[in-house]
Amino acid sequence: MRKKLLRVLLPGLIVAAAVALAACGGSSDSTSSSGDADSQFAAVTEPPSDAQQGGDLTVIAASDVDYIDPGAAYYQFTFMVTSATQSSLTAYAPGDIEKASPLLATGEPEVSDDGKTITYTLRDDVKFSPPVNRVATAADVKYAIERSLLPGVPNGFVQTYLSGVQGIDKAIKEAQDNPTGGAPDISGITAPDDTTLEIKLDNTTSIGVIGALSLPVSAPVPEEYAEKYDAENPSTYGEHQVATGPYMIENDSSGNLTGYTPNKEIHLVRNPNWKASDGDFRPAYLDDITIQEGFADTVSAAKKVLTGNGLVNGDFTTPPAAIKQAAQEGEEGQLSLTPSGGNRYVALNTQMAPFDDINVRKAVIANSNRVDLRNTRGGELTGPVATHYLPPDFPGFEEGGGLEGPDLDFIANPEGDPDLAAEYMKKAGYSSGKCEGDCKIVM
Repeated sequence: MRKKLLRVLLPGLIVAAAVALAACGGSSDSTSSSGDADSQFAAVTEPPSDAQQGGDLTVIAASDVDYIDPGAAYYQFTFMVTSATQSSLTAYAPGDIEKASPLLATGEPEVSDDGKTITYTLRDDVKFSPPVNRVATAADVKYAIERSLLPGVPNGFVQTYLSGVQGIDKAIKEAQDNPTGGAPDISGITAPDDTTLEIKLDNTTSIGVIGALSLPVSAPVPEEYAEKYDAENPSTYGEHQVATGPYMIENDSSGNLTGYTPNKEIHLVRNPNWKASDGDFRPAYLDDITIQEGFADTVSAAKKVLTGNGLVNGDFTTPPAAIKQAAQEGEEGQLSLTPSGGNRYVALNTQMAPFDDINVRKAVIANSNRVDLRNTRGGELTGPVATHYLPPDFPGFEEGGGLEGPDLDFIANPEGDPDLAAEYMKKAGYSSGKCEGDCKIVM
């Protein structure tokens, strides 16, 4: 991401980041401006030096996770839960966008010289939470990936990202033909022993596969426990899941989740079988995390966070007034600008007149005050106006113009250029330089 949070382009995008609010911390009498917002409200990626174990946290959220089943997780808010409850092969530590760190794996995977074989070595001390209570193995990772092909586990990415794995097309067909017949075998994924996972590819797509396996789909699932739930469509494993991370969704002795009420609450407690290791970047200081859902009124939700104690914003878009209040009047630590790869954009339908004319589209962009658009998301504090689609750290960013953007006159003035817009309208056949007829644009 760019050093600031929000980038706006019409019709292109807002490359957004989360504006995190937290309840009262230490006092601060400082005020902010966009010039020093990067350092003053930088995302917190390391614990303080005097951090101690203990305490509770309440997360305020507008909506629920998309799926409680980690194998189907797709929504970023859901990943916040799975990152606490599950141990995928690798994952990205806070603040690290360059390289995934090992969690269940002992290190980076080995890739064969031809790029068609990926081998992971797994830790031998990661245990499932109650009631399973055994060490997770490579076979559990194989099963986790295979079950994600079931129609009852509607994973949004695995069939695309793992499309180069040997045998996956056959496995997909088997799952579709018999959706309650159990997870299909993917012949290209094998577990020669408890700590070795081997993945054979039809082509050299190892980079994409390795990236996908940093997602929750590679978190182990015990087949002997989950298969009866996966025989249902949709699977009910999510409501009976076991954890391999530092936390677990509270359950009873049979594994039924007692800490999850859809659209209302998710209650995380410590996983008694988890232990910290040198390869796990999660310090897990908190004893208890409660996610309270259903806060559709973001103004009141933000107020609740800012005036409360031990609360943070989970998933709701922070109202601009709350951002300003936290920046100018809030106590230290109440506002955090956290970069994200998400987009907010205004699209023009190129198949519908008058937007089927490229000069009209250029005119609309030229005439748009993108600074005003940014103000609806929080103003200067949220960052500079965008000039093209790609955020920093994405391939092609520099080729697309870098921070300055491409040399295009119709996006040169973020506050709008009516004279230039009129010129483009004339090129589109509007002799007056303005739209003629019904010109209302509904956004």
